[in-house]
Amino acid sequence: MGRVQKAGSECKGVGSKRSTSIDKGDCASKKQKNSISNALESNEDQNRMAEEEAEVLSEGGGQSEEVEYQVIELEGTEYLVDTEECLVFHQHQQSLASAAESNDSDVDDNMQLVGRWDAQLQQVIFLEDDIDHGADELNGAEAPTPSEDARGLLTAEALSAFQEDGICILDDVVPAAVVQQVQAELESLAEAENVMRLTGQEDYGVRGDRILWLATSGSQGGGEKEEALEKEKKEEEKEKEQEAEEEDDDDDEEEDGAVAPAACQRVIQLLQGLAYELNQWKPSLELRVPSRCMAACYEEGAGFRAHRDNTYENDNEWVNPREVTALFYPNREWSIKHGGCLRCYVGAHLEDVNGESATKIRDIDPIGGRVVLFRSRQILHEVLPSFRRRLALTMWMLNPKL
Repeated sequence: MGRVQKAGSECKGVGSKRSTSIDKGDCASKKQKNSISNALESNEDQNRMAEEEAEVLSEGGGQSEEVEYQVIELEGTEYLVDTEECLVFHQHQQSLASAAESNDSDVDDNMQLVGRWDAQLQQVIFLEDDIDHGADELNGAEAPTPSEDARGLLTAEALSAFQEDGICILDDVVPAAVVQQVQAELESLAEAENVMRLTGQEDYGVRGDRILWLATSGSQGGGEKEEALEKEKKEEEKEKEQEAEEEDDDDDEEEDGAVAPAACQRVIQLLQGLAYELNQWKPSLELRVPSRCMAACYEEGAGFRAHRDNTYENDNEWVNPREVTALFYPNREWSIKHGGCLRCYVGAHLEDVNGESATKIRDIDPIGGRVVLFRSRQILHEVLPSFRRRLALTMWMLNPKL
């Protein structure tokens, strides 16, 4: 059992440097990131250093390994800096002070990895993931329009499941030939050099997929634009390959993108049509659809730790406008032996970042022709490691009131 106390100029703990209890959720916002330096500077005289001592007993009573932490406070939130591994954590539910008063066991419980510590700059660099990308997704977003493919998919049973658990699954949403074409298009993008790129979070063990943002602007207009879009996509891909040779490897992926190819455009129109159907079902949602969606490729062994697609900030604001996450899987001949399921922690409390409070756990296989809809703010989810290449298209239905 462990305890935490404050003393001295360092925060030292006894325990695993890479504890399995480190949580897997979303990163802090860019607003926080941009204010880090100022916060550190203005609070220099106030920032306190603490010494944390925690005894973590292994099952066999073996020896533990010492970890050094530094406590910093930014915008009213305490963060723990592992000075040796240069990782930054946020402890949920209680502060170090309250943990000390209550002699709480296992200070590592409910700790969430949020970024890395830049020793040279003496500041926190928060994880850059699609939570940050979501902040500006309302730019160019439109009210959804009907789609013939989407009509009738949201049955009373599907809507009841969505209402009750925040998740619904729709199978065989498009003909098998379309699923095959989408898979071929995404396979082509995955094979192309410097097109789909890692997010940078693989170094933290958070996610291992490669992504590409696909422009959806104008895709609600119909199939007559597909040839033009395909031609534009090829030209843009060629330009991207030329630019990639000149750009640094650490260019932000927000600058990368392509026009969605023809079959992907059809699926995007279907997902947009589902947003329209949800608005018809519950007009108060007022969902909008963005000008881009995300293609993701998980190679063998890759996964994505538990997280939500939208989270609450310290100032009681959501970090992005995402209301409903819509996934399409083109993975034909997928079986349970291939792993890679989407694991959803239904009913998990909003402050729960590891699924311990879930009322049920649903494992959803990413089989070809399947669409999964879930509430972005509510559903804690992860992608389990895949044992073959796993492809997905993701579109977020947006709430302009968030």
